[in-house]
Amino acid sequence: GIADISFFMPGYTPGRFPLTSVFDLPLIGGGTCTVNTAFAQGVFEDYLEGEYKDAKMLIFFVSEPFTFHTSKKKIESMADMKG
Repeated sequence: GIADISFFMPGYTPGRFPLTSVFDLPLIGGGTCTVNTAFAQGVFEDYLEGEYKDAKMLIFFVSEPFTFHTSKKKIESMADMKG
């Protein structure tokens, strides 16, 4: 191949990793600690591994959550989006 090892962000490859892209959505997962714990307990192997059949994953982690950036109203839950 072109590279023996690399780091990439699945969210920057639209359509290639549709199940993984769910974790790019805001308000998903309950925080990085919760999501990373879930991955350590088998979420990757149980649900996402098929998307990576062309690659050998060495590590999979979720960094700080994506958030909505607004000028006036802080959005912390789905209810905050009403209106």
